[in-house]
Amino acid sequence: MKYIAMALLLAGLGTKALAADPYYPASAIPEALKKNAHSVVRLDEVSYRYVSPKEVRYVRHHVVTILDREADHRSELEFSYSSLMELRSVSASYYDAAGKLVKRVKQSDMTDLPAGNEVSLVSDSRVKKYAFTGFGYPYTIEFEEEYKYNSGVYLDKYMPYSWYDEPVEKAVCTVVMPQGMDLRYRLLQSDLQPAITDVKEGKSYAWSFANLAPMRRETSSPALHERYPYLLMAPAEAKYAEVQGKMTSWQELGNFMYAVNKGRDILPEALKAKVHAIADPLKTHDEKVAALYKYLQQNYRYISISLGVGGMQTIDAITTARTSYGDCKGLSNLMVAMLKEAGIKGYSVLVYADEDPLRFPEDFATLWFNHVIAMVPNGKDTTWLECTSNMTPPGYLGSFTADRAVLVLDETNSKLIHTPVYTRQDNRRYSATSATIDEKGNLKATSRVSSTGILQDDKIQIVHLLSKDKQMEVLRKSMEIGSVNISSYTTEVLSNRLPEVRENFELSASNYASVTGKRLFLKPNIINRMGAKAAADTARTAAIDVSYGEEYTDSVTITLPAGYKVESLPQPVSLKTKFGAYEAAVKVQDSTATYIRNYSIQNGRFPAADYPAYVAFLNSVYKAERNTLVLVKE
Repeated sequence: MKYIAMALLLAGLGTKALAADPYYPASAIPEALKKNAHSVVRLDEVSYRYVSPKEVRYVRHHVVTILDREADHRSELEFSYSSLMELRSVSASYYDAAGKLVKRVKQSDMTDLPAGNEVSLVSDSRVKKYAFTGFGYPYTIEFEEEYKYNSGVYLDKYMPYSWYDEPVEKAVCTVVMPQGMDLRYRLLQSDLQPAITDVKEGKSYAWSFANLAPMRRETSSPALHERYPYLLMAPAEAKYAEVQGKMTSWQELGNFMYAVNKGRDILPEALKAKVHAIADPLKTHDEKVAALYKYLQQNYRYISISLGVGGMQTIDAITTARTSYGDCKGLSNLMVAMLKEAGIKGYSVLVYADEDPLRFPEDFATLWFNHVIAMVPNGKDTTWLECTSNMTPPGYLGSFTADRAVLVLDETNSKLIHTPVYTRQDNRRYSATSATIDEKGNLKATSRVSSTGILQDDKIQIVHLLSKDKQMEVLRKSMEIGSVNISSYTTEVLSNRLPEVRENFELSASNYASVTGKRLFLKPNIINRMGAKAAADTARTAAIDVSYGEEYTDSVTITLPAGYKVESLPQPVSLKTKFGAYEAAVKVQDSTATYIRNYSIQNGRFPAADYPAYVAFLNSVYKAERNTLVLVKE
């Protein structure tokens, strides 16, 4: 039975759709909102009704006007659903520039497809799709969707925006809580207070936003919840699967998630015996953890599983052991179970995984997380385990999960802690290159490169996942050398707590240095030119967020062709800023040029007012990396 808010909403829609008056004509959009916009949200109306810890009803009514072809993607509609998120009804409509109804689409008109991807083995998630095409501009798309969420955990967040560069004329979020239960909420980046009223069901909370300037894509900026209005919500308690728990603190939330997965760590007898065969002969805690982790990496593979309550409840360890695959939850659960059998206490850990750390309010407990890893405490030390990777050494996490708050799941003492921070000194790249240039500008060179910490993350993936030919193709594309030929390429991976990838290669290139008359123009930084040109942004509003510090040290020794002398030597460059430092110099003695470059990037958060200086630093580095040495024939 649809609740009152839904009934009123649909009644209003029906009146407008059947009336002679136009429905959201494009001419009614305020001129200020249309400036530089390709589309405008006319209305985003969202309603949650918390029925019980195991049921939340959700209704959304969305109207967007597309002004030109740049925003045609907004007419491509998708509605995902699963056994936990039941799609009760959905419809969509198309209106012309004057607001006249042109086409209406029912749920039965939409394409229904599986929502899995190439790493999804099994999933009950599906998606309904429909795209409006072939009409003139401007036009308006409207859709209405209603869901039944089969867990109170889905009452969590709302953002009044739908897309970048899209202003919002009006957005409303309403939450109805039952008698005797208050809503926990926190609105970030706004002082707007909710209208709280008593209603038949209990208590209603409503936030109404109007004439919101569009979200902007800004380089190196913090996450959206740190820049724009972002509503956090959470009930005091929720039910997931057959488990009900509290959510008012991180400890309660973690204990709840632990209970959802409790009892699913039982190992089959054969695996128990294998665990003891591996761990019992070893003496130290760290040796046992490393050996069991290696066994997991060599014998189990990652694949996505989202079936039934698979979103937050793991597949049991017996099934994972039998099939030899699992998702992040299943593999972490299996790892913790093996450690338990060996007498070592381990924990599953919830984390928001992304290349840039997500900074969320640590005094408001709600489900921010999208990934599971494992951790093993050992006195003052902690060993982190990325169980979905068959190449990451024990103790190392990488940019996907480092330097952020995570929730350790325990039966009674769950807690929020932080993953390791990899400093500028950890994230280093060193190279030494020896090269010769002949009088025709042809190059031959050998190079040794060492990358550690975050800077080896991509390289280790390339080494493990690509063939030798593909590895050399990636290396060629990383250089600004038009006709480079790599004749030899070898790698070595050092799987330490701070892993290192070493590369050795030989290359040649025709016409590397350009020859004009008696002159030869040569860029001494051969293999590792850094940086990209940065564009000015006078409208910048976001802080500059640099997630990780990095250091680069490069030396290049070049044997110059006989009979040439230096006509023009690049001036030494020395830059010292709050964003980092850069030094580069070329010296020539006899027939040898030596290039030394040191470049450090400082992590941190810098105010938006510093952006012009930040751009100036990046562009100065870009220019210096491509300075030219000019030789002239004697």
